[in-house]
Amino acid sequence: MKKRFLSAAAAILICLLAGCGSGGAPSSQNVSGQETQTADIGSSQASGIALADAGTEESLVSHLLVSREEENGKAYYKVAFTVGASGSREYRYEIQASDGTILTKEITADSPSDSGSTPQPSPTSSPAEDPAATAAPTPTATPVPTSPPSQNPDGAAISFEEAKQMALERVPGATEANLEMELDRDDGFLLYEGEIHYNSREYEFEIDAATGNFVKWSEDYHD
Repeated sequence: MKKRFLSAAAAILICLLAGCGSGGAPSSQNVSGQETQTADIGSSQASGIALADAGTEESLVSHLLVSREEENGKAYYKVAFTVGASGSREYRYEIQASDGTILTKEITADSPSDSGSTPQPSPTSSPAEDPAATAAPTPTATPVPTSPPSQNPDGAAISFEEAKQMALERVPGATEANLEMELDRDDGFLLYEGEIHYNSREYEFEIDAATGNFVKWSEDYHD
């Protein structure tokens, strides 16, 4: 009788040391630990973070879409929306589900002409309606240059150097050593296209050379 009692007590002690619960289920501490690791900010807070970063609010946007994705065991939210009367600007975000960190951000305009106001064309000489204004200049008149020749490429309102500075101003601390940029023509539009690699982030951009407006701006975080 005494041997049976000792055997039963030993079995209970071994079970307690092994972490056995009712029916052999994992202990509540393990379950609680898993819940802590899978903390989630929720879709509402994810969209709020994206809207705040874009400087807008839900009542001013259209086609707001939020979806939860998971990759390599890490969950994140995809948030996409458009801003403007005709949805001229599209914003796309990837936001970490555990703490709301913005992993990637991309801003795209439908076309360079939608990225902002376009400058008015420079006035060009045309025949005047007043006949007196059509008189030929005196033979002694000679043209005098009022400004040095433009260094801008044909059709560009801003120079290569100006475009570089505009891009670098968006990434405080970055220098020309972190920048790669080229001038390209895409569908008839002249664009400065480039990348900035700085502080574990990759920035991609396109600048409309005719207006100086950013057509595209994206940020991608790298561990």
